[in-house]
Amino acid sequence: EEEGDDLFLPGCRYVSVQATGKLSPALAAKDAADIEHSALVHIDGTSRVIRVYEGGLWSADYFLNEKTGTWQLRVWSSIEAQVIHWLERPESSSLVCTLLRDYVIPYSYAGHGGLILLSSTHPRDLVSREGFRVGSRLVDMTPAQFSTVMAVDGGTWISTDGSVREAGTLYEPESSAEDRSSEESALEGGSRHLTAKGLAEQNLDALVIVISANRPIKLLQGSRGLPI
Repeated sequence: EEEGDDLFLPGCRYVSVQATGKLSPALAAKDAADIEHSALVHIDGTSRVIRVYEGGLWSADYFLNEKTGTWQLRVWSSIEAQVIHWLERPESSSLVCTLLRDYVIPYSYAGHGGLILLSSTHPRDLVSREGFRVGSRLVDMTPAQFSTVMAVDGGTWISTDGSVREAGTLYEPESSAEDRSSEESALEGGSRHLTAKGLAEQNLDALVIVISANRPIKLLQGSRGLPI
């Protein structure tokens, strides 16, 4: 038995470790996916995020929420179960879960923040500035391409058929004075969260996803919310 093997679970053994300043976690995870029963742990000290990938897919993370000063754990199996249970239309769960796991969570590491409106129609009456047309199917976009679109100031409209329709749209839903002075909204991210809340309450058939610059994600539908 090699020295140090007793530090690991039965059947697990240290193989090797590589350090590099230019590691793509997603690409490394895909490479590791060919190794049976493997997991990739990516530790980003600069961004204060620990990411875990299993079978080439994002599995969990542990990150510092700089707004609250606390560390937060997200585990995909738990998130997926919560989302499926929470959604009013279970048939949309596949699209929502793909959007979250493959695109929104990777984007949340960029620290830009963002807003997504997932709906069959676009509420033009709530638009204060038109965005630009994207017209790409979500599954045809890489996470990097999606992040480039999301990083543009404004919201992104994704239709329920999985097409990224428009981006860079500024929405201006009505909000009450109580909402504008809400400590909760200020803590979560201010005007972006107020806009998301108004969009959800005035478009009951829509799902709104709001991403904070400090990484937390929240789903909104009507008056209900689900933190991720």
